[in-house]
Amino acid sequence: MDFINKGKEFLSSEKGKEFTEDAKEGYATFNKTEGTTMDKAKAAYEGYQKDQKEDKEKKEEKK
Repeated sequence: MDFINKGKEFLSSEKGKEFTEDAKEGYATFNKTEGTTMDKAKAAYEGYQKDQKEDKEKKEEKK
Protein backbone atom coordinates (compact mmCIF):
# COMPACT_ATOMS: atom_id res chain seq x y z
CA MET A 1 0.00 0.00 0.00
CA ASP A 2 1.05 3.54 -0.61
CA PHE A 3 0.40 5.20 2.74
CA ILE A 4 1.49 8.65 1.62
CA ASN A 5 -1.12 8.74 -1.15
CA LYS A 6 -3.76 7.31 1.19
CA GLY A 7 -2.94 10.05 3.71
CA LYS A 8 -3.17 12.78 1.07
CA GLU A 9 -6.46 11.33 -0.15
CA PHE A 10 -7.85 11.33 3.40
CA LEU A 11 -6.74 14.88 4.16
CA SER A 12 -8.33 16.18 0.99
CA SER A 13 -11.67 14.56 1.88
CA GLU A 14 -14.36 16.31 3.94
CA LYS A 15 -13.60 14.16 6.98
CA GLY A 16 -9.90 14.89 6.59
CA LYS A 17 -10.56 18.62 6.51
CA GLU A 18 -12.56 18.35 9.74
CA PHE A 19 -9.72 16.34 11.30
CA THR A 20 -7.17 18.97 10.26
CA GLU A 21 -9.28 21.78 11.72
CA ASP A 22 -9.74 19.89 15.00
CA ALA A 23 -5.99 19.27 15.21
CA LYS A 24 -5.21 22.96 14.64
CA GLU A 25 -7.68 24.01 17.32
CA GLY A 26 -6.30 21.47 19.78
CA TYR A 27 -2.74 22.59 19.12
CA ALA A 28 -3.68 26.25 19.59
CA THR A 29 -5.52 25.51 22.84
CA PHE A 30 -2.61 23.44 24.15
CA ASN A 31 -0.12 26.22 23.42
CA LYS A 32 -2.15 29.10 24.88
CA THR A 33 -3.10 27.28 28.09
CA GLU A 34 -0.89 28.01 31.08
CA GLY A 35 0.12 25.39 33.61
CA THR A 36 1.47 21.89 33.50
CA THR A 37 1.46 19.64 30.48
CA MET A 38 -1.49 17.84 32.06
CA ASP A 39 -3.43 21.12 32.37
CA LYS A 40 -2.72 21.91 28.74
CA ALA A 41 -3.77 18.44 27.59
CA LYS A 42 -7.00 18.61 29.61
CA ALA A 43 -7.89 21.98 28.10
CA ALA A 44 -7.23 20.73 24.57
CA TYR A 45 -9.30 17.58 25.15
CA GLU A 46 -12.18 19.52 26.70
CA GLY A 47 -12.21 21.77 23.64
CA TYR A 48 -12.24 18.71 21.40
CA GLN A 49 -15.16 17.18 23.30
CA LYS A 50 -17.11 20.44 23.10
CA ASP A 51 -16.53 20.69 19.34
CA GLN A 52 -17.58 17.07 18.80
CA LYS A 53 -20.79 17.65 20.77
CA GLU A 54 -21.57 20.78 18.75
CA ASP A 55 -20.86 18.98 15.46
CA LYS A 56 -23.15 16.12 16.47
CA GLU A 57 -25.94 18.56 17.36
CA LYS A 58 -25.56 20.34 14.01
CA LYS A 59 -25.79 17.04 12.14
CA GLU A 60 -28.93 16.07 14.06
CA GLU A 61 -30.54 19.44 13.28
CA LYS A 62 -29.99 18.87 9.55
CA LYS A 63 -31.93 15.59 9.66
